[in-house]
Parts: sequence; C-alpha cells; structure tokens
Amino acid sequence: MIASITRAAAIAAALILTPAAASAQQIYESVTGDDLVEILTEVGYTAELGVDNVGEPMINGQIEGVAYTLFFYRCNDETPKQCLDLQFNSEFAFQKPVTLEMVNAYNTNNRFGQAYIDKDGRTSLDMSVTVQGGLTRQAIKENIDWWKVALTSFEEKIFETP
Repeated sequence: MIASITRAAAIAAALILTPAAASAQQIYESVTGDDLVEILTEVGYTAELGVDNVGEPMINGQIEGVAYTLFFYRCNDETPKQCLDLQFNSEFAFQKPVTLEMVNAYNTNNRFGQAYIDKDGRTSLDMSVTVQGGLTRQAIKENIDWWKVALTSFEEKIFETP
C-alpha cells in the first residue's frame, strides 16, 4: 500500500514537472520581435518583422484586413533585442471627417485603444502593452485579441452618435 502511494506521488510529481507543463506556463519578462511574430501568426494574423528608424524591432501586418504596426520600446542592446513595452498602432483614412469631439467620445466610451488626430490631421488608434513584471503567452494573446477588437470596431465606433 505504501509503495503504491509513493509510486502515485512520484508519477504526479513527474507530471507536474514535465517540460510540457512548464512551457504551458512560460512567463515572458521581455519579448523579441520574433516572439511576437510567432504569437501573432499563431493566432492567425500576418506579421512581418522589420526595424524602426531608431533600430528597434517593428512589425507590420493585418488583422481581418486592417493594417497595423507594432512598435517595441525599452529594448536592450542584445541580439535579438529584448523589449519591455509594445505599442500597437494603426492610421485610418476615412472618407468622412473625424472631429476632436468624436475622438474624445471614442476615448471616453472605450477602454481599449486610444484614438487621436495627429498634427497632419490623420486619425490614429494606439494600444500599449507592457510585459514588465511578466506575462504568460496566453496573456499576450489576450492583449492581441483586445487590439483586434479595438482595431476592427474603430470605424464603426468613431462614427457613432455620442
């Protein structure tokens, strides 16, 4: 009986400590461009890795036909660069004008995605994410999903009557 209990405990411990169980709970303390390309394509979106004008990773892609750029911030100098912060961005060229009042109404009524009109009059949407302190792969996917929701509903929501 004691041998059976000991064997069962050993099997349970082995299952808990297997690499598959450990990798399912991987915590990202920082991310690389390659990490995000892999995760974005895993959830079905296009993602092309490049470099921005200051040498940090940058991803361009599409989610449900809407173009986006993913910028990386607070990156170290290692290769590949490990970064702590991300900013999703998309610019929109609507046929109808977007006013500051419309942008303010959008920002007041929506938790995810920050709208603004830049100095050249372009309407943009951003969403920032930090991995500082650690995020699981699933938490990163959840943040990507919130970006998808904000991105794909933005045109409808920005033109809603407040």
